[in-house]
Amino acid sequence: MTQYCSRTKELKLYRQATVSGDGGTFNELVIPLESLSEDVRQLVIKTAKLAVNYSKLHDPTIEPPVNDGHIGKSLHEKLLDSIKRVASIRVPDVPSEKGKEVTSGAE
Repeated sequence: MTQYCSRTKELKLYRQATVSGDGGTFNELVIPLESLSEDVRQLVIKTAKLAVNYSKLHDPTIEPPVNDGHIGKSLHEKLLDSIKRVASIRVPDVPSEKGKEVTSGAE
């Protein structure tokens, strides 16, 4: 299972089982995401959810119905949208060493 807490910015992955009528969780893994940008954080969350659903043999391409009767985006579509958003972010060029001028070619 996957669970994201927007307050702590942590993604939890865990297993869930029912034994003799009692439910429980085990093998919990907590992944801190506070150092990531919001777009990258959403990409990580959607990727984790897709992986968990796929491993449970669920079809991630099914479009779920929403409350107003329309069909929503599938988890697969949401993941692809997140990838496009993150890919469109331009990271400025940063020199590899501070204070040194970067030159191309020999002078």
